[in-house]
Amino acid sequence: MHLVAPMDVILVEAVGKRARICLAYDTFEARASFSEVTAIFPDLMRVHRSYAVNLARIHAVDQASIIMEGDEAVPLPKARRAEVMQRIRALADGELD
Repeated sequence: MHLVAPMDVILVEAVGKRARICLAYDTFEARASFSEVTAIFPDLMRVHRSYAVNLARIHAVDQASIIMEGDEAVPLPKARRAEVMQRIRALADGELD
């Protein structure tokens, strides 16, 4: 069993019927589904059908991907890009907790 602080979560990835959780200091596979894990961490933003990210841990965004802390690239569909950029700006402006 892992006890995880929400700010330590970098991203969650759906891997089959489980979820891979990447933390600042570790990566592990949870015995829960992607949906169950993302429900536990509501501040994560679902940016792709298989990925949810911690906006505070984003290092860069390009046309097709988000580069997270630790240099992990997450796919970014065109349809989600504007929403992701808007949420990042809101976080930077202090509008999001």
